[in-house]
This record gives sequence, structure tokens and C-alpha cells, in this order.
Amino acid sequence: MVFINYPQSTFDTTQAFIDWLAEPNRTSAKKGNLKAYLNQHLDYPPENNPKCWYSEKELSEGELQIDHFRPENKSSILTENRINSIQKDLGFKLPFLNKGLISGYKWLSTEHKNFRIICQAINGKAGKTTFFPLYQSSEHLKANKFPWNPLDNKEIPLLLDPTNKDDCGWLWVDKTGALSPVHKNSIFPTDFATNSQNYLNHLSFQILKAIVSIHIYGLNRSALKVSRVNAMKQVFQDLGDMEDSLLIRDWNGIKKFQNRLISRLDFNQPFTLSARCALLQYEPSSKLTISWQATLMKKFKKNLIAGLQKKEHGFLTLPITFQSYLA
Repeated sequence: MVFINYPQSTFDTTQAFIDWLAEPNRTSAKKGNLKAYLNQHLDYPPENNPKCWYSEKELSEGELQIDHFRPENKSSILTENRINSIQKDLGFKLPFLNKGLISGYKWLSTEHKNFRIICQAINGKAGKTTFFPLYQSSEHLKANKFPWNPLDNKEIPLLLDPTNKDDCGWLWVDKTGALSPVHKNSIFPTDFATNSQNYLNHLSFQILKAIVSIHIYGLNRSALKVSRVNAMKQVFQDLGDMEDSLLIRDWNGIKKFQNRLISRLDFNQPFTLSARCALLQYEPSSKLTISWQATLMKKFKKNLIAGLQKKEHGFLTLPITFQSYLA
């Protein structure tokens, strides 16, 4: 999951959005114009299919679905199996409000700001479906109020939102393709389970949200981990090819593999987070026996990270711990 800058007002005048607003029944299953409007926010190259905003899986036309981030109908009760699996990772009881059972958000059913692109797997029974757990002391959003209005919204969701820049940067991909919180080895405060309200702005609360989101969305299913590993292998291959070119001083080869690597890291590519975590984990190999060679590759890595931040206007597009990988 990487940050999706959505919605952007620059797309409100596009024909797809205007046509969708003009549809007499915008809640119908025919959401072609809406899908086109949502996809415009990732600026896909012509050869690319859209990707799920949660899993980052590339989607065929038949796989692409539209998710209500806040469910239109009543939020489902979390099953005991889901609760137990999350609690096993946490090591303590979940601070849920009625296990997620709240009335739905029907008034948001046609609000485009509540829509996300999602794949069938993440939107299915083993994924997000209509789960929307809130923190224990959180107030449910009142009818006909809007979550993007800070004065109206007192809710504290326990799910990461790909369109909320403050929620992105808290996930990490290891070399097995598994997603985890960036600080997965951090220890929760001893009184977190009983006094978690004191930690709402603390690192531990974001770790809680990351763990809950991984389980609720089903982000560590086997097929996704395999795809993440493949995305990481491509990055390591490009870096290896750059090293080989460097050894023979093939500057044109270096440029070729550099450009290929840059395209893999773009936020509109499938499994962007995996590719970026691979770059962060890269260290020059032992075949670079001359010090300037390794130094040059490390400098390239730093410049590439800086370029991503600049290109994406300073939004956090990397795990928040990325600086520790640039020493």
C-alpha cells in the first residue's frame, strides 16, 4: 500500500466524472465512468492495467471493483477467528467497539470521496468486505455528516486508508514478500491494552492499525507474497545488472538499467511498496572490490530515494524508517 493522492480537484472537470454525476442512479452496479475517474488519479501508462489500492495487485477489467471505505450498510461483526489471529500478533485483547458492529453509512453511498479501487480478493469474504472496526472510545460518525470534515468526524478507524497520507509509510515488505508494521519488533507499552487512549498519537497506535489492516484486508495471502517477491527480485536484478555494467565501465548499460529500475519504482506500478522496500534493503555486493564502485552505487540509491520524494511532492511514499537504510 502506498499513498494515493485522491481525490484531486483537477479531475473534477474530466468528462468521466461529469458523466458519472449526471447518471440518474449513481448507486447502480454500472460504474464505468466512476472507475475511469478513479483510475485517472494514478496516471497509468497505456500498457498498464489499474491496480488495487490496498494490495497493489494489477487488475484486469473483470477484477476491478469499487469499495466503499466506510461500508454503505451495517458493518460486519468480526469473526472469532479474525479476532484471535490479530490478538495473537498483538499479544493482548483488541480495543474494538462492539467488535465492529455499527450501523452503516448510507449517506456516503454516492460520495466519491468514500470510494477506493479494490480487487475481488481483498473485497471478498476473506478480505475487507464490510468490516470497519473502530477504536473503543471512538464516536460513530453521525448521519449526514462527512468524515473529511474534521469538525464532524470523531471516528478513529482501526484500518489504514490508502488515501490518507498519515496512514501510509507504516508497512514494510521483507524478502519473503510478507507485510508487517515498520516497527514490528517494537514492544507495546505495558498498559496499552488498558490505557490505549493515552497512546492515540503514539507509534504503538499506528502499529496496532497496521496489524489490524494486514489481517482484515488479507494482505499476507500466499499469492500476494509470491507477487511481492517477484517484484523485489526484478529490482535486485536491475541493481545487479547495474553493478555488472559498472565493473566494465559500460555507462550506457548503467543508464539503461537505471531507467528500467526507475520505472519499476513508480507509484502507479503494481507492488510499488515491494519494489521500494527492495531498493532500501539493497547493499552493494562483494563483487564491487574497489571502494569507489560501492560508494557510487550507494550514492545512486540515495539519489533515487530523494528523487522519488521530490517527484511525489513530499508525500510519504516510503516506509517511515527509510532514512535508516541510507547510512
